[in-house]
Amino acid sequence: MEEVAPEKILSAKELTLMRDAGKLNKGPGVMIEEEVLAVRCEGASDEEILEVNQASACFNFSKQTL
Repeated sequence: MEEVAPEKILSAKELTLMRDAGKLNKGPGVMIEEEVLAVRCEGASDEEILEVNQASACFNFSKQTL
């Protein structure tokens, strides 16, 4: 299967949400307010940002307990 760059199939909003999810998986302290504002500027709603944050938190919790 041929690899496709994420930039070719995902929107700027989706790429920004994925980047922030990756940062949250490294630790919540690495996120700063300006990064959240950047996601909003890409068109993400507060609900979408919250959903990504909750999914990352759930992943991190399960990663620590297994």
